[in-house]
Amino acid sequence: MSAELAEVVRRAQLSIAPPPPEGHLLPAEPYDLALPLYLTLRRSGRGKLPDLCAVIGVSVLEAGSAWHHLESLRLIRPVGSGGAFAPVDPDAALTQLFDAQKERLGDQAAELALIHSCAQEIATRFRPATLRESVGVEVSFVGDRALRAERLRSLHLSSHVAMWSMHPGPLPTAEILERSLELDAELVARGLSVRAVYGRALAAGPRARKYLQTLADLGAEVRLADQVPFDLLLFDATTAVMPSAPSRPTDPMLVLHGSELMGTYVAMYNDVWSRSAPLADQAEGSLSNRQEDVLRYLAAGLSDEQIGRHLGISARTVRRIAVELMEQVGATSRFQAGVRAAELGLVG
Repeated sequence: MSAELAEVVRRAQLSIAPPPPEGHLLPAEPYDLALPLYLTLRRSGRGKLPDLCAVIGVSVLEAGSAWHHLESLRLIRPVGSGGAFAPVDPDAALTQLFDAQKERLGDQAAELALIHSCAQEIATRFRPATLRESVGVEVSFVGDRALRAERLRSLHLSSHVAMWSMHPGPLPTAEILERSLELDAELVARGLSVRAVYGRALAAGPRARKYLQTLADLGAEVRLADQVPFDLLLFDATTAVMPSAPSRPTDPMLVLHGSELMGTYVAMYNDVWSRSAPLADQAEGSLSNRQEDVLRYLAAGLSDEQIGRHLGISARTVRRIAVELMEQVGATSRFQAGVRAAELGLVG
């Protein structure tokens, strides 16, 4: 017999009622009637509540709570259909309580196992599927120069429809330009649409002019625009490649893949394309209105910041245009570029 069971038996034998459990709502006096009722029932073997109340000298109303308490302890059980009850041995009552608790715990364990199984299925099958459905875009950063070149070559080779690009300038190294021409030539040979938009100021220099003309001769559509926001390459309208920081083209390359996001970049590219002009329309040696404005202010001795404020562009854009124009007119300084352009009649 367990220690707990032995204590219950000992208390019953001494006719001392055990203290009510903590938080029990039953009043002390009705609770104390439970033990006399139980012992009286044990002596009679069976009986009804009114008869037992008469024996111990209390009313049914007074003994009602104690009687229900005996039922909850499983120390009494109904017999027959006349309202009579029989006592249950404390050992048997304890066994019934423990069996009932064990059954409840078993039910709870089974319920927990079912919940765990359902949660696992939701977490491993359904949630990842909805995340893929809602995101639908893969983003990767490529920092190493060799890896960037390899990734770009892979994107060129895997394209099937088009490769569109735009570049504000300045031009990269001759080695990169040569490799780019080879990849673009492969695309044109395979029948893909190859488009390229460059900043108009970029085309002013002889090196850039030669490169752009070579690209056009390969079969690519080359256009010039007054404003190109940042470097961008679009492959089949499903993958976009750009610098992670547009103001620093040498920073890690950002690659976005997924048709859900590409609509924005395609629309942006089409907008720049619609505001550009074919390379053939740009007469060699001529300047755009923006270039003329920059040269005029350079000749007047204004700083990059002052020119930018006058034209509504950034000082960085002014510096880029100035460098390209210095190359075009063969000047060694920005002030000299303005003077030289005036001497050549390039500005009014």
